[in-house]
Amino acid sequence: MAIETPPPITPLDSPAPQRGDRATFFSRVDSFILWFVGAVSQYTALAANVFNNATEAFAAAVRSKDSAAEAKAAAETAAATTNASFFVPDRAYVRGDCAISNITYLTYRRRAGGGAALDPANDRDNWVLVTPNVTPVASATVNSGSDIVLVAGSAGNQVISMTERGRAVWLPKANAMQGMGGPVFVIRNDGGYAFGIRDSTGLLIAAVAPTGTAMLTLEDKSSEAGRWGVTGTCLEPGLLAAEHTFGATVGVSTSAPYYPEFVALDDFTSIHMVPLIAGGFGAVIVDYRGRTVSLPVTIDATLYAKPSRLFKVSATQALLFYATPSREGRAVLLTVKGASPSLSLAIGTSAIVPVAGYYSAWDGDDGTNAQRIEQLSPTLYFYAYASSTVSGLVSCFAMSVVDDKIVVGATAAVTSAGVAEAGGGASPTSYALSASSVLVLYQAYSSANGLLARVVTVNGPAEPACTIGPSCNVKKSVSNGSSYTPSYSVCMLTPERILLMSDAGSYASTFVIALNISGTTITAGTAVALAQFPVNFVSGSSQIGSPGDGRYTPRLYRLSPTQALLSLVGTEPLGDVSVPVSISAVVAYADGAVSIGPQSHRLFADGVLGGTGFVVPGGGLDFCTIMARPQPGTGAVYGYKVDSATNAVIAAGAAPLHGAQGVEGDDLHATRTSKGLYVIHGSGSANYAAARPNLLGLTAVSVYSTDAAAVPRYRGSIPVPELDNLAASGVGSRQRPRAVSANRIVTFGVGTRGMTSMSGARLRMLTIELCDLK
Repeated sequence: MAIETPPPITPLDSPAPQRGDRATFFSRVDSFILWFVGAVSQYTALAANVFNNATEAFAAAVRSKDSAAEAKAAAETAAATTNASFFVPDRAYVRGDCAISNITYLTYRRRAGGGAALDPANDRDNWVLVTPNVTPVASATVNSGSDIVLVAGSAGNQVISMTERGRAVWLPKANAMQGMGGPVFVIRNDGGYAFGIRDSTGLLIAAVAPTGTAMLTLEDKSSEAGRWGVTGTCLEPGLLAAEHTFGATVGVSTSAPYYPEFVALDDFTSIHMVPLIAGGFGAVIVDYRGRTVSLPVTIDATLYAKPSRLFKVSATQALLFYATPSREGRAVLLTVKGASPSLSLAIGTSAIVPVAGYYSAWDGDDGTNAQRIEQLSPTLYFYAYASSTVSGLVSCFAMSVVDDKIVVGATAAVTSAGVAEAGGGASPTSYALSASSVLVLYQAYSSANGLLARVVTVNGPAEPACTIGPSCNVKKSVSNGSSYTPSYSVCMLTPERILLMSDAGSYASTFVIALNISGTTITAGTAVALAQFPVNFVSGSSQIGSPGDGRYTPRLYRLSPTQALLSLVGTEPLGDVSVPVSISAVVAYADGAVSIGPQSHRLFADGVLGGTGFVVPGGGLDFCTIMARPQPGTGAVYGYKVDSATNAVIAAGAAPLHGAQGVEGDDLHATRTSKGLYVIHGSGSANYAAARPNLLGLTAVSVYSTDAAAVPRYRGSIPVPELDNLAASGVGSRQRPRAVSANRIVTFGVGTRGMTSMSGARLRMLTIELCDLK
């Protein structure tokens, strides 16, 4: 309470009574008594004012003393840390040395001399935080099983113990706070679960591990969310929001592997496919807002029935394509009903689509193989396939969603049966060019025609129909005989510019060609060969990438409307074995033709050094490669930029690969979020199988980012339960983290450590929310 002006005292309005003045005594005494009665309350208020001002004066003196102590402590801290430098792992520090954490950027003092492997922020046994005592008013530990919401008047020092995973502390509205700077809040985790810190809009800005402390300063209060600065100890780049273990009805065996298909309906709701142990598959809803996972709803209980593609139709509806062993393709609408946290899934009546007699073609489009099902708009779809019973026949059809019903259009022939241009059973692939057109590519064994292309115009949705455009012979003789179908990869720079890469039956014959599209007319440019290979490069395949990382395992990654990154992997001898080695180059498009820039070798597979990995595309003319090696401490995340003038790949920097040492590259998976964070996880081995006992399931998800110069930076790891392969043979082990929104990741796996068989193992799903890292 501030110093206050003393209250006034009403003066006596007449002379005081005098006992010797009989003439005036009685009139004056009446007036005096009336004044005195009113003055009593005024003197009482004056006394309270004097007490308050005295108390405030004393408190001000105490504050002044404390401020002097804080200033002295701050001065001592500044003096102690003037010469502090960033922490260097394994450097020999002596007692009293100061070092700046590479994680929190705060300064710590060494407790005792010795080598230091861990960053001071994560090594509280050997380091102490050097900071003046800025803790405001202390508070007792708060135990909570739900989120905690702070207000502007909340105590500055918060000690929290969450009793449930995935909970958070919500900060006050920034524009309701008094002043800026800080720390405004010091929040310590005194429990066994990590918890998040959110701004008033719900954005996750930090996660605090057990024993950790977050110090929050207010940097901007011009809006409700404002901008908060976060430093501290044991901070993590995200939060394991939920861990869900499915019941015994969900399968994890080789006959019922994990399915990667999912669709995000919004930032808080997604639908995922799960295998059923009795056969067939079902679907679940993950409700991030309500923190629930629905019970599996059976879609098809037929043994070996499996999902193929899943598309968003609306905020509450998705369209699923799936295959059955009876050689039928089917489509069905999935509708989310109710409100969070009680969402339910309604399964519509499935529609049979005209692919009877070719189960494998429909089944093959599982999100990682050649794509055949394309979404042109939320209500219009296209599918192309080659008949397994009629030689050389490639057909297509369109289908639509109208008033919650699936409408299947008439089949149209892309080729005529038995004609020279048709490949005898060679499967086509499809690429949506617009909301009403699709590029269809198909191969031929004939030496006269190697790879052909057509643009198909699609009408709908009321009466879906296909109109076939003229064919284009992309390149003759791309195969080396009737027994070999060459692999190829396609990259769409723009709907009018398509790049195609093929190995032509031999790595030494790998070429890139441009397709120029105008309306339904396709013009192929001149093929350009990949001419340079590393010494001892003995074989090659353009099929390389993070397992399950996208449609047809891409080897051409779009960088810009005129550039793509080419990736090729082969082997070189190492004693009695062969080890992988990679080639990378930028393919540039100009005036309807392509050129291949300078080649870079060993960016993600480095041969005799034993490193294997993959490319993770960036947000433009930069990308990362992630390479694991069997030798501990040698794996890394590498950043690269493309010189726009020369198309050369330039190394920008590297960051050590955390949490994946000794893990082989094919057990490592990564996802880049739309906010530019690289999330790395792995499947490990099925630990009860003795074939690979040295490989462990990874127990953390590592997060990296890159700066404007493409230099990677390790942002920390999020501890997660160990996830192993989903089967001893590796079937279904493709569990790359799936980005279901800009800051949420879902990954699947199963824990088998200590088990002697798959019996008793359960499918596990982890939901991870990433912080809004600066």
